[in-house]
Amino acid sequence: KIQHTAFLKRVEDWKILKTRNAIESFKEFMETEAVVQPQGIKIVKMKILSDQQMLNNQRLEIIKTLCDMQPPN
Repeated sequence: KIQHTAFLKRVEDWKILKTRNAIESFKEFMETEAVVQPQGIKIVKMKILSDQQMLNNQRLEIIKTLCDMQPPN
């Protein structure tokens, strides 16, 4: 009976240890550069930024054209 109780306690301790190790490994993985700053996201951000700049330039050209318009005579 005592040996069985000790065995169950060791099994429970082992489960807790494995859980803690798994959590620690997951935390370390989530803090890696590949997860925090993925390369694909950087590429998409740069593309979106360049598209926004292009659209903003087009918008400014249209606004400038509209400002230069004169009413018909």
